[in-house]
Amino acid sequence: MPLNTAGLTALLDDGNDAVLYFAIGDGPTSADEVSSGRLSVTLGAPDGDSVIAGTNLPLDFEGPNGGTASHLLVFSALTDGTFYGSVPLDGDTLFSPSGRLQITELTLTGSVPTGVPGGFPDATNTGLAGVGLTESDLSLYTGPGGYSGSAVVTLERLLINDDIRVYDSVNITLIECKINGHIDIDSTLATLTMIDCHVDAGTWSNAAVGFQNMTITRCNIEGGITAVNASVNVTVTDSYLHGQQISPTGPDHAGGFLCSGGHDITLTHNTIVCDVLDNGFGGGPSNNLNLFGDFAPLLDITIDNNYFPVTAGGYSVSLGHNPGANFGDNPTNITFTDNVLERDPITGKGGVFGTVTSYLDANGNVYSNNVWADDPLTLVPPNA
Repeated sequence: MPLNTAGLTALLDDGNDAVLYFAIGDGPTSADEVSSGRLSVTLGAPDGDSVIAGTNLPLDFEGPNGGTASHLLVFSALTDGTFYGSVPLDGDTLFSPSGRLQITELTLTGSVPTGVPGGFPDATNTGLAGVGLTESDLSLYTGPGGYSGSAVVTLERLLINDDIRVYDSVNITLIECKINGHIDIDSTLATLTMIDCHVDAGTWSNAAVGFQNMTITRCNIEGGITAVNASVNVTVTDSYLHGQQISPTGPDHAGGFLCSGGHDITLTHNTIVCDVLDNGFGGGPSNNLNLFGDFAPLLDITIDNNYFPVTAGGYSVSLGHNPGANFGDNPTNITFTDNVLERDPITGKGGVFGTVTSYLDANGNVYSNNVWADDPLTLVPPNA
């Protein structure tokens, strides 16, 4: 079994940012693990089509005396975690009579991810890049980090090295800006319109952009633990949601898009991915799209013609039927149509456990014409 798509993509994209743990197996699957413990590996940066593990070699494993050692198994955590696949061993394929095996050299090789299918948003056709601008074309923003009262504010072609918080009944419009911070719409009366902007929230421990009365068009949104957190009256179109960041040692759970209860939300023709890895301390990816009825009912949400890449999270898409949640029993008028979902070529799934989960075939919900990226003539089944 080679490294699966989620694992290899993460390695090739993240290089030495990935937190990985290796074990010895007497076969290629996670069930074949025979070493007495896992060892962490520091990865070098990608070099062409390869990723090289380097700084803390050799790796000294312990296992059964004289036992078979055929594969190096790759995991996200010291125990349990996500299984990313395996690499066949060259050279010695047995533990020593005293139960020891040393790995002296490791190279993980694969194809660099080719990106999203043609026509869907990515880093080249959203944000500043989508309109042919760079940060050098922008003026430095020197205004406040928060707006209150009833102001009508328009910010255009600005480099904003600050968070933007909006209160009261402020109406704010951002056009062709780079925001090195997060954006919070903290009032039910305030509004945000954001066009052709690039938001990088970095290591912010909440959403890069949230939470209500937002219209987002052709934007590149990264950082934070989720790209967009939406509650009420939110439209996201032609945008790229990706690049979340979590604490290296905390229990954060990341996602591409999150609604923990809300209504009147429309997602159209976006690329939405949760592309972080488990950190080995209880934190990691949830799903690309997360509809959870935790704080309010889920009502009137339309997700149409979006692309969901494969993720190292549990599922690609979760559609809100979670009876264990406070308002998870009755998601209503949830429409999931004409979307394209990537699957791992080894597992056939968009996430570790499946592709689409928590769809309730009732209450006016619609699920139709959702297809695989590698086989657009084949429909993706719900709850699988």
